[in-house]
Amino acid sequence: MNTVIIIGPLPPPVHGVTAAIKRVLESEIANYCQIVHLNTSDHRDVSTIGAMDVLNCLHAVRSYLLLIVYCLYHRPDVVYVPISQTLIGWLRDSVYFFISMLFCRATIVIHLHGGHFGKFYETGNIVVKRYVDFIMGFVGRAVVLGQVFKPVFTRWLPPERIDVVPNGTDAPIGAVEAKLGQERRAARNVTCLSSLMRTKGILDFVKAAGICLDNEPGLMFSIAGEWWNEDSTIREETLAAIEERHADRICFLGLVTGRQKEDLFLDTDVFALPTYYPFEGQPTVIIEAMAAGCPVISTNHAAIPETVIDGQTGILVPPRCPEAIAEAVLALVHDESMFQQMSRAAFERYRNNYTAEKSNDLLLGSFRRAFKI
Repeated sequence: MNTVIIIGPLPPPVHGVTAAIKRVLESEIANYCQIVHLNTSDHRDVSTIGAMDVLNCLHAVRSYLLLIVYCLYHRPDVVYVPISQTLIGWLRDSVYFFISMLFCRATIVIHLHGGHFGKFYETGNIVVKRYVDFIMGFVGRAVVLGQVFKPVFTRWLPPERIDVVPNGTDAPIGAVEAKLGQERRAARNVTCLSSLMRTKGILDFVKAAGICLDNEPGLMFSIAGEWWNEDSTIREETLAAIEERHADRICFLGLVTGRQKEDLFLDTDVFALPTYYPFEGQPTVIIEAMAAGCPVISTNHAAIPETVIDGQTGILVPPRCPEAIAEAVLALVHDESMFQQMSRAAFERYRNNYTAEKSNDLLLGSFRRAFKI
């Protein structure tokens, strides 16, 4: 049986990479190859991700030493690395590549869980570019979240060695079917769940909520997630915008996980994520919303247009445009036929394309192709 070393962190904190690693480790991939997990978890809050502090350095050194031991003991066929999109992160990850080549000659499979790597390369100086070029020479295969990201790696790899593996998630299918079969509720619940930062569109969502509530005071807006310390003013601006208008109809739920998160999606009618986050890939929360039968309002950004079909499973709006978000929400509220059609279509698109099983099968296919390199 072929052996794969999977390098990566587990929740908490919850974000795209930790959720994906958890999903893979809990999947049936282990029935087809031996999985060895090199756990790089740092369970501090999200503000420490990518920070150049002592504890992060110690975590990195520990991971390097463990990888040497795992390479010598397990003799893996593949080393799987979810890569960073920043210089410090890339320098950290590149050491994994050196170790893998020196101690076991495994095929390196990289996984880009975002959409910023091409920009990181293009804006780097000549030294950074040449170093990335050199390190990419060790890579056997690349995995991306959508077709839009394949060109990022074609400067180093032929297209047949770049695999598209969308995110996936599990859903309570029976509960969703029951939800879709219910008669229209008196009020609609609109939810935004994300890391709470400016570029995820949290302030735009709140401003859109105010516009909607001026027209439809019976709506309820919910915000779930953790504040990200990228901008010390965004929290104050957002709270001030809520206090200014309709504070009783906009509620903060904080971080939601597990059954609480599942219940939130089942209680949501319309999901909105007006993101323009530069590192965005394919937000798993959008797939979770579709899995709960929610039409999705989002932006034409990253792999989102491949996931949300504009006019069929949701509505795509320009970034930084609360008026467009409000218009989309009100259109779904006022047009019951459109709402029902999009709800069903979102759920069916999830079931046909974005289940955890489908995502894991595609990743296993990438591993199998890597075994033959």
